[in-house]
Amino acid sequence: MSVFLQAAPVVKVIEPALTTLDKTVIGALLVVSWVIACAAIYVLVKVQNARVSDQKEASAKLSTTHDKMVEGFGKFKGTVEQLEKAEQTNQQVLSGLKDQVLVLGNKIDMLIMHRGVSS
Repeated sequence: MSVFLQAAPVVKVIEPALTTLDKTVIGALLVVSWVIACAAIYVLVKVQNARVSDQKEASAKLSTTHDKMVEGFGKFKGTVEQLEKAEQTNQQVLSGLKDQVLVLGNKIDMLIMHRGVSS
């Protein structure tokens, strides 16, 4: 309680200064500057909220794009693997055809040679 009693004389000393400040141009400028500061803080908060909202939108779009890219690359990888399997199958078929052509060529050669000897 003694603290409040000690503060009372300080308030009595400051009170005339506050009333003078209130009635002068400096007081008016102080009030205007407070209004401007409050308006600036309001605008900054509004801009920051808009910026955060934009960043959240951009992040969501980027996440969606990333998911689509991962899906697309997965399909591409699957397609490449199928092409590799098809290539291996084609190589095996061509190798088999080559062997059959060689065997057929040998048989034709033997027939020609056999007819040439028989004649």
